[in-house]
Amino acid sequence: MLTLIVQGLEYSVSAFTISDGAFGTCFFFGTGFHGLVLLIFNYNANIHSIHSSGAKRPSKSLSVINKRFYSTIKVKDVELCPNWVTGFADAESSFSLKVSKKSTAKSGWSVIPEFRIELHSRDIILLRRIKDYFGLGIISERLDRNTIVYSVQSVRDILKVIIPHFDKYPLITQKRADYLLFKQAINLLDLKVQSNIEGIYKIIGIKASMNIGLSDKFKISFPASDVYPVDRPLINFEGDLQVLQTERVVFMLTLKKLKL
Repeated sequence: MLTLIVQGLEYSVSAFTISDGAFGTCFFFGTGFHGLVLLIFNYNANIHSIHSSGAKRPSKSLSVINKRFYSTIKVKDVELCPNWVTGFADAESSFSLKVSKKSTAKSGWSVIPEFRIELHSRDIILLRRIKDYFGLGIISERLDRNTIVYSVQSVRDILKVIIPHFDKYPLITQKRADYLLFKQAINLLDLKVQSNIEGIYKIIGIKASMNIGLSDKFKISFPASDVYPVDRPLINFEGDLQVLQTERVVFMLTLKKLKL
């Protein structure tokens, strides 16, 4: 800054101007550019000093720094209500039987049961809470769909935790029918019926009545003439719905007339 002040004084007492021949032109252009370089250098030095000291950055940078990353949000630990878990599962979970060829199995087929909840990746905290509630299972991420999946596939874990929960706190939608069929299959798998082809056909009969039934590709290996679907349970909900409320939550739309 001192250099710029001295340069200004030099301009004011000079006996020539920028239009006084080549010398005057070169003098004023040369010293002028030199002053501009010093001004830019001082500005950059000040900005660097502000950032290094931890002062606030420009608003554009703040929009990046303050971005909300859901996986790192700290939330207060609140024990999940069992009825809430069941209600959430009624909407977001699925019960399925994955049957695939396996050359090392006695029957030639493998059966993997699965209780599953799939959500958007931003809901990782919620899914972790559900996993902690049950105390078992795994959480995996599907990068291609930007989703996360909570999955329980162990027959032992399903028998020990998942089934007791949904027996005590039952589902009330048509998903309960899938659950009851799933429970039948789990009991058969616990008896190791999948070790022979007759047992596999019993599992297929249950799978045919669950969810959307057997796929066209699956029917090639198990023709309809050889599969006997079990009866799908009829679900008729009777009773009162309990609304569990801990805080007052209101959703509103406000309309305002604009003055033109």
